[in-house]
Amino acid sequence: MAASTQALSPTRKLNIGWAFWIVPAVLILATFLFYPIGYTTLLSFFEWNGFGTNVFETFVGLDNYLIATTDKFFQTSFRNTLLFVGAMISVELFFAFTLSVFIFLAHFRGAAWLRGIIFFPSVLSAVVVGIVWRNVVFLREGLIDTVTSTLGLPGIYPLGDIDLAFYMIILVGIWQNIGFNLVIFYAGLQSLDSEVLESAQIDGAGFWQIIVRVIAPLQIHIILVNIILNVIGGVKVFDLVFSLSNSKGRGALQVAHITDVFATYMHFNSFGGALAGGNRRLGYAAAIAVIMMIVMLIFATFRQRLRRTFDI
Repeated sequence: MAASTQALSPTRKLNIGWAFWIVPAVLILATFLFYPIGYTTLLSFFEWNGFGTNVFETFVGLDNYLIATTDKFFQTSFRNTLLFVGAMISVELFFAFTLSVFIFLAHFRGAAWLRGIIFFPSVLSAVVVGIVWRNVVFLREGLIDTVTSTLGLPGIYPLGDIDLAFYMIILVGIWQNIGFNLVIFYAGLQSLDSEVLESAQIDGAGFWQIIVRVIAPLQIHIILVNIILNVIGGVKVFDLVFSLSNSKGRGALQVAHITDVFATYMHFNSFGGALAGGNRRLGYAAAIAVIMMIVMLIFATFRQRLRRTFDI
Protein backbone atom coordinates (compact mmCIF):
# COMPACT_ATOMS: atom_id res chain seq x y z
CA MET A 1 0.00 0.00 0.00
CA ALA A 2 1.37 3.35 -1.00
CA ALA A 3 1.99 5.71 1.83
CA SER A 4 -0.86 8.21 2.14
CA THR A 5 1.31 10.89 3.62
CA GLN A 6 4.81 12.01 3.00
CA ALA A 7 7.42 12.52 5.67
CA LEU A 8 7.58 16.04 7.01
CA SER A 9 10.46 18.14 5.79
CA PRO A 10 13.11 19.22 8.33
CA THR A 11 11.93 22.84 8.03
CA ARG A 12 8.33 21.90 8.77
CA LYS A 13 9.40 19.79 11.72
CA LEU A 14 11.38 22.75 13.05
CA ASN A 15 8.37 25.08 12.69
CA ILE A 16 6.12 22.63 14.51
CA GLY A 17 8.71 22.29 17.26
CA TRP A 18 8.93 26.06 17.67
CA ALA A 19 5.12 26.24 17.78
CA PHE A 20 4.96 23.77 20.66
CA TRP A 21 7.41 25.95 22.61
CA ILE A 22 6.06 29.39 21.71
CA VAL A 23 2.26 28.92 21.71
CA PRO A 24 1.97 28.09 25.46
CA ALA A 25 4.11 31.12 26.36
CA VAL A 26 2.04 33.37 24.10
CA LEU A 27 -1.20 32.08 25.63
CA ILE A 28 0.09 32.69 29.17
CA LEU A 29 1.25 36.21 28.26
CA ALA A 30 -2.03 36.96 26.52
CA THR A 31 -4.07 35.74 29.49
CA PHE A 32 -2.12 37.29 32.35
CA LEU A 33 -0.47 40.33 30.71
CA PHE A 34 -1.92 41.56 27.41
CA TYR A 35 -5.59 40.98 28.30
CA PRO A 36 -5.42 42.74 31.71
CA ILE A 37 -3.52 45.67 30.20
CA GLY A 38 -6.01 46.00 27.35
CA TYR A 39 -9.03 45.63 29.65
CA THR A 40 -7.70 48.18 32.13
CA THR A 41 -6.88 50.67 29.38
CA LEU A 42 -10.38 50.27 27.91
CA LEU A 43 -12.00 50.61 31.34
CA SER A 44 -10.14 53.89 31.92
CA PHE A 45 -12.36 55.51 29.26
CA PHE A 46 -15.54 54.52 31.11
CA GLU A 47 -17.04 55.07 34.54
CA TRP A 48 -18.20 52.11 36.60
CA ASN A 49 -18.93 51.82 40.31
CA GLY A 50 -18.18 48.11 40.56
CA PHE A 51 -21.83 47.00 40.68
CA GLY A 52 -23.82 45.50 37.85
CA THR A 53 -22.66 43.62 34.78
CA ASN A 54 -22.75 46.43 32.21
CA VAL A 55 -19.19 47.65 32.74
CA PHE A 56 -18.91 49.66 29.54
CA GLU A 57 -22.18 51.56 29.74
CA THR A 58 -21.03 55.07 30.69
CA PHE A 59 -18.39 56.31 28.27
CA VAL A 60 -16.51 59.35 29.58
CA GLY A 61 -13.61 59.54 27.13
CA LEU A 62 -10.54 61.22 28.61
CA ASP A 63 -12.41 62.61 31.62
CA ASN A 64 -10.73 60.22 34.06
CA TYR A 65 -7.31 61.40 32.91
CA LEU A 66 -8.38 65.05 33.03
CA ILE A 67 -9.65 64.55 36.60
CA ALA A 68 -6.19 63.31 37.56
CA THR A 69 -4.64 66.60 36.45
CA THR A 70 -6.77 68.55 38.95
CA ASP A 71 -7.09 65.96 41.74
CA LYS A 72 -4.90 67.18 44.60
CA PHE A 73 -4.89 63.73 46.19
CA PHE A 74 -3.61 62.18 42.97
CA GLN A 75 -0.96 64.87 42.74
CA THR A 76 0.10 64.02 46.30
CA SER A 77 0.35 60.34 45.40
CA PHE A 78 2.33 61.20 42.27
CA ARG A 79 4.77 63.35 44.26
CA ASN A 80 5.12 60.71 46.96
CA THR A 81 5.79 58.00 44.39
CA LEU A 82 8.54 60.03 42.75
CA LEU A 83 9.99 60.85 46.18
CA PHE A 84 9.97 57.17 47.15
CA VAL A 85 11.63 56.14 43.88
CA GLY A 86 14.18 58.94 44.22
CA ALA A 87 15.14 57.79 47.71
CA MET A 88 15.44 54.17 46.58
CA ILE A 89 17.79 54.96 43.67
CA SER A 90 19.90 57.48 45.57
CA VAL A 91 20.11 56.99 49.34
CA GLU A 92 19.44 53.25 49.34
CA LEU A 93 21.78 52.43 46.44
CA PHE A 94 24.51 54.67 47.89
CA PHE A 95 24.53 52.86 51.24
CA ALA A 96 24.10 49.42 49.66
CA PHE A 97 27.00 50.00 47.27
CA THR A 98 29.26 51.50 49.96
CA LEU A 99 28.55 48.67 52.41
CA SER A 100 29.11 46.01 49.76
CA VAL A 101 32.49 47.52 48.83
CA PHE A 102 33.49 47.83 52.49
CA ILE A 103 32.61 44.19 53.20
CA PHE A 104 34.32 43.04 49.99
CA LEU A 105 37.57 44.92 50.60
CA ALA A 106 37.82 44.48 54.36
CA HIS A 107 37.96 40.66 54.37
CA PHE A 108 37.18 40.57 58.08
CA ARG A 109 35.90 37.62 60.06
CA GLY A 110 32.14 37.62 60.30
CA ALA A 111 31.57 39.36 56.94
CA ALA A 112 29.18 36.60 55.86
CA TRP A 113 27.18 37.05 59.09
CA LEU A 114 27.02 40.80 58.51
CA ARG A 115 25.72 40.28 54.96
CA GLY A 116 23.11 37.90 56.32
CA ILE A 117 21.98 40.34 58.99
CA ILE A 118 21.63 43.18 56.49
CA PHE A 119 19.85 40.93 53.99
CA PHE A 120 17.43 39.43 56.55
CA PRO A 121 14.77 42.23 56.36
CA SER A 122 14.49 41.62 52.60
CA VAL A 123 13.02 38.15 53.15
CA LEU A 124 10.33 39.44 55.51
CA SER A 125 6.84 40.23 54.30
CA ALA A 126 6.38 43.96 53.70
CA VAL A 127 3.05 43.77 55.54
CA VAL A 128 4.71 42.28 58.62
CA VAL A 129 7.49 44.87 58.45
CA GLY A 130 4.98 47.70 58.17
CA ILE A 131 2.80 46.53 61.05
CA VAL A 132 5.77 45.95 63.38
CA TRP A 133 7.39 49.31 62.65
CA ARG A 134 4.04 51.13 62.92
CA ASN A 135 2.96 49.61 66.23
CA VAL A 136 6.32 49.07 67.95
CA VAL A 137 8.33 52.10 66.81
CA PHE A 138 6.31 54.91 65.30
CA LEU A 139 2.92 55.28 67.00
CA ARG A 140 2.04 56.69 70.41
CA GLU A 141 3.65 54.63 73.20
CA GLY A 142 5.98 53.13 70.63
CA LEU A 143 9.77 52.99 70.98
CA ILE A 144 10.44 56.58 69.83
CA ASP A 145 7.64 58.04 71.93
CA THR A 146 8.73 56.04 74.99
CA VAL A 147 12.38 57.10 74.71
CA THR A 148 11.59 60.79 74.24
CA SER A 149 9.06 60.75 77.07
CA THR A 150 11.54 59.00 79.38
CA LEU A 151 14.11 61.71 78.63
CA GLY A 152 11.57 64.37 79.54
CA LEU A 153 11.15 65.49 75.95
CA PRO A 154 7.85 66.02 74.15
CA GLY A 155 6.49 62.69 72.91
CA ILE A 156 7.30 62.00 69.25
CA TYR A 157 5.23 59.57 67.19
CA PRO A 158 6.29 60.22 63.57
CA LEU A 159 3.29 58.60 61.86
CA GLY A 160 1.11 61.13 63.68
CA ASP A 161 3.03 64.02 62.12
CA ILE A 162 1.89 64.80 58.57
CA ASP A 163 5.27 66.40 57.82
CA LEU A 164 7.28 63.34 58.91
CA ALA A 165 4.98 60.43 58.10
CA PHE A 166 6.01 59.71 54.52
CA TYR A 167 9.71 60.16 55.27
CA MET A 168 9.34 57.47 57.94
CA ILE A 169 7.82 55.17 55.33
CA ILE A 170 10.82 55.85 53.09
CA LEU A 171 13.13 55.04 56.01
CA VAL A 172 11.45 51.66 56.52
CA GLY A 173 11.58 50.98 52.78
CA ILE A 174 15.32 51.61 52.73
CA TRP A 175 15.83 49.44 55.82
CA GLN A 176 13.98 46.53 54.26
CA ASN A 177 15.43 46.63 50.74
CA ILE A 178 19.03 47.70 51.26
CA GLY A 179 20.14 44.10 51.84
CA PHE A 180 18.72 42.94 48.51
CA ASN A 181 20.71 45.60 46.65
CA LEU A 182 23.82 44.84 48.73
CA VAL A 183 23.74 41.17 47.71
CA ILE A 184 23.50 42.07 44.01
CA PHE A 185 26.38 44.54 44.33
CA TYR A 186 28.48 42.01 46.25
CA ALA A 187 27.91 39.38 43.57
CA GLY A 188 29.11 41.86 40.95
CA LEU A 189 32.19 42.75 43.00
CA GLN A 190 33.26 39.11 43.07
CA SER A 191 33.72 39.24 39.30
CA LEU A 192 36.30 42.05 39.56
CA ASP A 193 39.95 41.35 38.81
CA SER A 194 41.79 41.58 42.15
CA GLU A 195 44.90 42.86 40.37
CA VAL A 196 43.08 46.03 39.35
CA LEU A 197 42.16 46.80 42.97
CA GLU A 198 45.66 45.94 44.20
CA SER A 199 47.20 48.25 41.61
CA ALA A 200 44.94 51.10 42.73
CA GLN A 201 45.89 50.53 46.37
CA ILE A 202 49.60 50.42 45.49
CA ASP A 203 49.20 53.72 43.64
CA GLY A 204 47.92 55.24 46.86
CA ALA A 205 44.20 55.42 46.08
CA GLY A 206 42.01 55.81 49.14
CA PHE A 207 38.75 54.01 49.91
CA TRP A 208 36.52 56.59 48.21
CA GLN A 209 38.85 57.00 45.25
CA ILE A 210 38.76 53.25 44.65
CA ILE A 211 34.96 53.33 44.77
CA VAL A 212 34.49 56.34 42.48
CA ARG A 213 37.31 55.87 39.98
CA VAL A 214 37.80 52.10 39.83
CA ILE A 215 34.88 50.05 41.10
CA ALA A 216 31.92 52.20 40.02
CA PRO A 217 32.95 52.41 36.31
CA LEU A 218 33.58 48.66 36.23
CA GLN A 219 30.26 47.91 37.92
CA ILE A 220 28.08 50.33 35.98
CA HIS A 221 26.00 47.48 34.52
CA ILE A 222 25.23 46.17 38.04
CA ILE A 223 24.32 49.68 39.17
CA LEU A 224 21.88 50.02 36.25
CA VAL A 225 20.29 46.68 37.09
CA ASN A 226 19.70 47.80 40.68
CA ILE A 227 18.36 51.16 39.50
CA ILE A 228 15.74 49.60 37.23
CA LEU A 229 14.72 47.09 39.93
CA ASN A 230 14.29 49.90 42.45
CA VAL A 231 12.34 52.05 40.00
CA ILE A 232 9.91 49.22 39.22
CA GLY A 233 9.54 48.34 42.89
CA GLY A 234 9.14 52.00 43.90
CA VAL A 235 6.48 52.85 41.31
CA LYS A 236 4.27 49.88 42.23
CA VAL A 237 4.92 49.86 46.01
CA PHE A 238 1.71 49.18 47.90
CA ASP A 239 1.90 46.74 50.81
CA LEU A 240 4.53 48.58 52.84
CA VAL A 241 2.84 51.99 52.48
CA PHE A 242 -0.63 50.58 53.11
CA SER A 243 0.36 48.65 56.24
CA LEU A 244 2.23 51.63 57.72
CA SER A 245 -0.58 54.09 56.96
CA ASN A 246 -3.52 51.84 57.78
CA SER A 247 -5.24 52.20 61.12
CA LYS A 248 -8.54 51.22 62.69
CA GLY A 249 -11.37 53.43 61.56
CA ARG A 250 -9.28 54.99 58.79
CA GLY A 251 -6.77 57.32 60.38
CA ALA A 252 -5.96 60.89 59.37
CA LEU A 253 -3.14 59.77 57.09
CA GLN A 254 -5.58 57.83 54.92
CA VAL A 255 -8.45 60.31 55.00
CA ALA A 256 -6.14 63.17 53.99
CA HIS A 257 -4.10 60.90 51.65
CA ILE A 258 -0.89 62.27 53.16
CA THR A 259 1.11 59.11 52.55
CA ASP A 260 -0.63 57.83 49.42
CA VAL A 261 1.36 56.54 46.46
CA PHE A 262 0.05 55.45 43.07
CA ALA A 263 -1.00 51.97 44.17
CA THR A 264 -2.66 52.97 47.46
CA TYR A 265 -4.64 55.78 45.83
CA MET A 266 -5.67 53.40 43.05
CA HIS A 267 -6.80 50.93 45.74
CA PHE A 268 -8.78 53.69 47.47
CA ASN A 269 -10.69 54.46 44.29
CA SER A 270 -11.19 50.78 43.49
CA PHE A 271 -12.23 49.33 46.83
CA GLY A 272 -12.02 52.06 49.44
CA GLY A 273 -14.14 54.86 48.03
CA ALA A 274 -17.33 53.70 49.71
CA LEU A 275 -15.59 53.69 53.10
CA ALA A 276 -15.13 57.44 52.83
CA GLY A 277 -18.75 58.04 51.89
CA GLY A 278 -18.16 58.26 48.15
CA ASN A 279 -18.76 56.00 45.18
CA ARG A 280 -16.29 53.46 43.89
CA ARG A 281 -14.69 54.81 40.73
CA LEU A 282 -13.24 51.83 38.91
CA GLY A 283 -12.75 53.82 35.70
CA TYR A 284 -10.69 56.45 37.50
CA ALA A 285 -8.71 53.73 39.26
CA ALA A 286 -8.00 52.13 35.88
CA ALA A 287 -6.75 55.50 34.58
CA ILE A 288 -4.36 55.70 37.54
CA ALA A 289 -3.13 52.19 36.69
CA VAL A 290 -2.50 53.25 33.08
CA ILE A 291 -0.57 56.30 34.30
CA MET A 292 1.53 53.98 36.49
CA MET A 293 2.29 51.86 33.43
CA ILE A 294 3.26 54.93 31.39
CA VAL A 295 5.64 56.11 34.12
CA MET A 296 7.35 52.69 34.17
CA LEU A 297 7.57 52.69 30.36
CA ILE A 298 9.29 56.09 30.50
CA PHE A 299 11.84 54.73 32.96
CA ALA A 300 12.29 51.61 30.81
CA THR A 301 12.97 53.77 27.74
CA PHE A 302 15.47 55.83 29.72
CA ARG A 303 17.16 52.64 30.86
CA GLN A 304 17.49 51.45 27.24
CA ARG A 305 19.17 54.72 26.35
CA LEU A 306 21.58 54.28 29.23
CA ARG A 307 22.39 50.76 28.06
CA ARG A 308 23.26 52.05 24.61
CA THR A 309 25.28 54.90 26.10
CA PHE A 310 27.39 52.58 28.25
CA ASP A 311 27.34 49.77 25.66
CA ILE A 312 26.09 47.09 28.05
